[in-house]
Amino acid sequence: MYLNMYTQDLGQTCSWVNRYLNYTNDGQILFAEQYRRLVNGKPVNTVVNGQYVDKGHYKYSGLRDGKIIVLHAYFLWFDPPNIDIHYVCTDDPNYSNGKGTGSIFIESMYPDGPEKDQATINRVLRLNGFDPRELIRINNNCNCSNIPDHFGPGKCPNINTKGSYFN
Repeated sequence: MYLNMYTQDLGQTCSWVNRYLNYTNDGQILFAEQYRRLVNGKPVNTVVNGQYVDKGHYKYSGLRDGKIIVLHAYFLWFDPPNIDIHYVCTDDPNYSNGKGTGSIFIESMYPDGPEKDQATINRVLRLNGFDPRELIRINNNCNCSNIPDHFGPGKCPNINTKGSYFN
C-alpha cells in the first residue's frame, strides 16, 4: 500500500508499505511491516514487528539511531485494500525531538489517494481530533523508483494531481 499522508517529516517521499505475518522461532505470530521510502532523496528501508495489544491497537519495536523505541499504532479506519487510516505515536523523547509525538498515516492501493475516499478520510480524521488542512501530504508517488512495479493494481490509476481534495 502507498503512504499518502502524514503529519511530519517534510523530506519524506515515495513511501510504500508491505504488511505480512512474521512467524518467530518461539511460536509467536507478529504483524510485520516493511517500509520503503525516500528521505531527502536517499532510499530507506525499515522492517518493524508489531504485537497485538487490544482491538485496533498494536505495539511496534523499532530501531532509530541505534536505540530501540516503542511505537503504538491505533487503527482509526481499517478497510483493506481500499484505505487504512492509523495514528502512530510514542512517548520516547528521542523520537519526537520536540516536534510532537505522533503521525497520521493514510494508506491505499493508489499512489495519490483516490478522490472517492475524500469524505471518509476527512470524516475519520475530524472525528479523531485531526484537521486535514494541517497534514503534510506525500506527493508524486507515481514517479518512485523504490516502489515495486509489480505491486498494486497498475501504474497510477485514479491519480489526483491537485491534491486539494483533502483540505
